[in-house]
Amino acid sequence: MARAPINVVRLTRTNIVVVDPATDGAVLDDTDGNTVINDGATVFLFFNDSGGTATVEVLVPAGVDQDLTVSPRTYTLDDQTIYLTGYFPIEVYGSQLLVDVDVAGVQATPYTFR
Repeated sequence: MARAPINVVRLTRTNIVVVDPATDGAVLDDTDGNTVINDGATVFLFFNDSGGTATVEVLVPAGVDQDLTVSPRTYTLDDQTIYLTGYFPIEVYGSQLLVDVDVAGVQATPYTFR
């Protein structure tokens, strides 16, 4: 099946966002993965509600020098913990982030500042 898209929340100096990571995030698809639009200023808020340790990967979709591949950016998330990470340069990660997770119950909210 296809990766499930997740909408990005745009932050500006004129808006304010109330964050409740236990209910606001999109549950990551541990079977097919997810996609997120990347404008080069995209960051993630992850919340692990899986009951154990989870691993999230943001893939590098193409080789950086023809066939030279790069390992994904990998995050190990402890249960009931909030994480904030990013940004993802378009030159490396592309205009669409490919996100994989190894267990059910991890939520993600992508934000952008552009």
